[in-house]
Amino acid sequence: MLAIALLMVVSAASLLFAGSHGTVHSNAVNSSGQSFAAVPGTDGFSQASQITGQYSLVPDQAAMNPNAQVSIVISFKPASGFQSFLNNLYNPSSPPIYRQYVTAAQLGDMFGLNQQLYSKLAEYFEGYGLTVFPSASRLTMTVSGTVEQMERALNTNIGAFKYSYTSTGLWNPPLFGNESAVKGSTTYTPVFYVSTSDISLPSFITQYVSGISGLNGMIAQPDLALPYGISPNMTAVHYQGNITPPAGRM
Repeated sequence: MLAIALLMVVSAASLLFAGSHGTVHSNAVNSSGQSFAAVPGTDGFSQASQITGQYSLVPDQAAMNPNAQVSIVISFKPASGFQSFLNNLYNPSSPPIYRQYVTAAQLGDMFGLNQQLYSKLAEYFEGYGLTVFPSASRLTMTVSGTVEQMERALNTNIGAFKYSYTSTGLWNPPLFGNESAVKGSTTYTPVFYVSTSDISLPSFITQYVSGISGLNGMIAQPDLALPYGISPNMTAVHYQGNITPPAGRM
């Protein structure tokens, strides 16, 4: 029987509009005199370590590359009324709004950060040599750069890790390869990068942040888990108690 296994390694708390994760940690002041505050829920190591079952988080500092490219997505708190707007958008009892869909830019004008503030936040990251990919809604911002640049901009430490998978006889690609089909085997994912402490940003930024994803483990993706010797291109039809192999596999 086919089983679908979903390796969920992205914390739901860091997804878009996930909330503020509680109160902001107490402020700290760096050497330049700038006030910084931690963004709760962004200690990627704590999140990635929660994986259970046949999976384990494995440090791989030998593979650490400060020049490796990483990306994060920052979600910003929407203006008040956003949740109500979403609820009414799909509520037939709200005719003025029901199914009145808007563009990303219109959504930004309604609930996103104002352009001047959004640009100011982007300038902070660009000041560390990072590349900013803006969103028309001004509710998210994608930031890319090297591990070293990200550590400095986010005031955190970043480590190299892998996930291991100890097989129970289920083939578990694409993350763990074909060898994962052999019962008792241990296979590993490619290296990925995780923050090992909460991310801290200048207080003027933190107050607008609802979540940050990208340094809390690999991007969630479905894994196809099949018994040994079975692959996705092999199908069978059950008919009146008989298994009929696909054409050409008699």
